[in-house]
Amino acid sequence: MDISLCRIILTFIVMQCNALYAAINNPLNRKQPYSRLKNTMRENHGSIPIFPLSTTIFYPNTYLPLHIFEPRYKQMVTDTLKEKGLIGIVIFKPGWEESYFQNPEIVSVGCVGKIEEAIRLEDGKYNIALMGLNRFRIVREITGKPYRQAEVEILEEKNDKLLDDNMIQRHPMITLFEDYLRLKNSKQPFDLDRCETLGHVADQIADELDMRVEQKQTFLEEQDVLQRIHIVQSLLDFKISLINLSKNQMDQGLSARRN
Repeated sequence: MDISLCRIILTFIVMQCNALYAAINNPLNRKQPYSRLKNTMRENHGSIPIFPLSTTIFYPNTYLPLHIFEPRYKQMVTDTLKEKGLIGIVIFKPGWEESYFQNPEIVSVGCVGKIEEAIRLEDGKYNIALMGLNRFRIVREITGKPYRQAEVEILEEKNDKLLDDNMIQRHPMITLFEDYLRLKNSKQPFDLDRCETLGHVADQIADELDMRVEQKQTFLEEQDVLQRIHIVQSLLDFKISLINLSKNQMDQGLSARRN
């Protein structure tokens, strides 16, 4: 295929996903609050379709736009939309490239999401948006479909707390993240509307921060909310220090040139 044509197709896919992401983040387009979505996975065990990705880690209480084009996964979305709309997202273990079509090994801990929006394209492909619900651990994989399925165990949160107004205004993790956004001159406000607990906030902040894939997976596997908060705060402290150091060096450079 011509390289320029590939670029046009890729650009179109990115534009579609960006439009879908903007739509689901518009409060007017949210069909149901997070508290109702969360109740979809009340049972601790169940079977769900599994969609493995190469490097994308999905967290509860975050959105994930996806472009579905492989025949087996188009079938997965079609089947899922007829049922509960749940899909489990995991990543491949290293070395997956050589055996992609033979179902390479996947990690055991992932995040289950519910399809919030689904756009079926003329060629049968889908643009979908998942809302993250719960961490899960794969108990065993299930055969019988062209796509992967698994029996999963929903992982319980430990040491979590419900948010209140005082916590939103004073919790160190939240104020640190607001300081970080301010230092970055970010114009996107920190939206806590769909956060009900500190665990939700920690996951949402982690999703915004640059981490290596291995770090993101470790964070996903951590059930203790206090440990997740510690990870987020340590990373924010480090990033804020780097930003301040960079600004100080720039200021000193400007001062030296003026002299």
